[in-house]
Amino acid sequence: ICIDSVVFDTVTKTEELNYKEYTELAKSNDDLDGNAVKEGQTGVVVHVYKNKLVNGKVEESELIEQKLEKVTGTPTTTTTTTTTTTTTATKKQTATKASSNTSNAVAYASSGKSVSCTSVLTPDETILLDENGVPLNYSKKITGKATAYCTGSRTSTGVTPKPGYIEIPYGTKMFIRSSDGSYTYGYAIAADTGGFVHNSSTVADLYMYSYSDCINFGRRNIEIYILN
Repeated sequence: ICIDSVVFDTVTKTEELNYKEYTELAKSNDDLDGNAVKEGQTGVVVHVYKNKLVNGKVEESELIEQKLEKVTGTPTTTTTTTTTTTTTATKKQTATKASSNTSNAVAYASSGKSVSCTSVLTPDETILLDENGVPLNYSKKITGKATAYCTGSRTSTGVTPKPGYIEIPYGTKMFIRSSDGSYTYGYAIAADTGGFVHNSSTVADLYMYSYSDCINFGRRNIEIYILN
């Protein structure tokens, strides 16, 4: 007869988020005020997890609450400058540079249409996509299953996880979408090795801002395009 010890406990983690990071998190959490943190300020957010421990090891971890503990810093005053940009379209492609202030709807131009992405990272150069949303310039294509995660304060490279940092060989720059084209993760940079993916059918672990985003993503087939 084997008797397992099952214990539930609650763990809290505190994280400092800048204005952009906090705003993104507030979009997926109705309990957080998206206007509470201004540009130039930092929001200290408390993440509360309910863990299930079996024989002393964490088997399940559920994010049950996120709350703003305090706001630090002084809001910055920004000046908005309006400029006129002329864009030349070639073969139904519009070279639109992704703005670093754009959140959750980065405009990687494709036949004059913007593509909504989960990633909040901005590439150094515009990523042109074909009519199916596939990058025109890439050196390698990887297919397989992907999972999602939303916990952890640092990757093995020392950076704070955010949508766009994934677990695959360090520094690799890529564009990620689901195999059926229904989901676009977007531009990503490998910030963690994700050792477990080498021993399973999982090819990448994608960071999400919330537990609900992870649940919605689930585990699905993806296409990873290694960029030139």
